This record gives sequence, C-alpha cells and structure tokens, in this order.
Amino acid sequence: MPFIRPAWAQTQTVRALMWEAYVLPDVVSKFEEENNVKFVATFFDGNSEAYNKLRVGGAKEFDLVQADGFWPQLYFRDGLIRSVDYAHVPSAANYLPEFHAEKFKVLTNPASGSKIGYPFCWGAYGITYNAAVVAPEKTGTIECMFDPALS
Repeated sequence: MPFIRPAWAQTQTVRALMWEAYVLPDVVSKFEEENNVKFVATFFDGNSEAYNKLRVGGAKEFDLVQADGFWPQLYFRDGLIRSVDYAHVPSAANYLPEFHAEKFKVLTNPASGSKIGYPFCWGAYGITYNAAVVAPEKTGTIECMFDPALS
C-alpha cells in the first residue's frame, strides 16, 4: 500500500501573480522561513496579461495578485478577486495616513465600500498635473494629490 503523507505535514504554498521586479530574494527567503511556507511567483509583463491569466481560470490558481491603476476595480467587478480585511494585516496600521483604509479609495469598491486590495508601493509612475490649476508651490510633495480642493 502506498504511503500517503498527511496534509498537515505538507508545506503550504503561497502562489502569487506579480511583476517580476518585486520579487526580492532576501525578503522571500525570510518570509518562507518565518512562516513555514513556499512562495511561488508567476510573472506577467503587463496588467492586460495578468487579467487574461486570471480570466482563463487563474483566479483559482493564485493567492495573491498584483495590479495597479484601475485594474483591481476591474478584477473585483469581474469576480476575479475578493474583498480584503485590513484587520487581518496588522502592518496596515503603519501605512502613511494617505493610504489608510478610510482615505485611500483607489482600492475600494464604490458600490459596497469594501476594500479590494492593499497598497504595497509608491511605484515608479510619473505624476502629472494641470499647471493652470495647481500652483507650483503645491507640487513640492504629493500632498496635492490628496487635497479635496483639487479633486
């Protein structure tokens, strides 16, 4: 009779669909060691590629998915990701005030108000502004992005 290993003895795997540049080997090794898990990443070259991977059944293949811009809203609307609970991620309390759940609406489902993701980086995206509307002295920091008068 074949030996069947009990499920509790198996190392858990965390599967991620993500940008390759965000895999930091030292961080991954430490995470795996501290949590007794294996981290397995699948990469994509663009958000549309990730979206297509999720649409063809990949939503059941991944535990974590990276996305930016409007893509998380699209993923959620299409049922490819589910809402998240900031209470389950204690480090979310350390976010800059602009990224706290009640203020950061980019990762919020407008219909239900539920959170659909966690901010994970500033990114390397350029920020443009209308110089006819935003005074130059307001552009020294990103505060103008969160100014209700400029919304």
